[in-house]
Amino acid sequence: MREVENLKHHASKISVESGIKTWQRFIQHDFFDDLWLLVHPVIVSQGERLFAEAEKQTPMKLNSSKTYQNGVVGLWYQK
Repeated sequence: MREVENLKHHASKISVESGIKTWQRFIQHDFFDDLWLLVHPVIVSQGERLFAEAEKQTPMKLNSSKTYQNGVVGLWYQK
């Protein structure tokens, strides 16, 4: 994670399009400024939770949202 921290201080933007384990680590170590969530209209009774590894509450502001034709809702949050 040291490399990511170094990148964050030297790059203007970093986009992470990855799986849940990577995002859980980014959230746990507070390595994000924006969070894009895509909410799919599916009921899941089991599975991994995105915020399961969060160690503290982080206030977020909804910056924008978009509903796609397939029913997916995109949510853009900023710290």
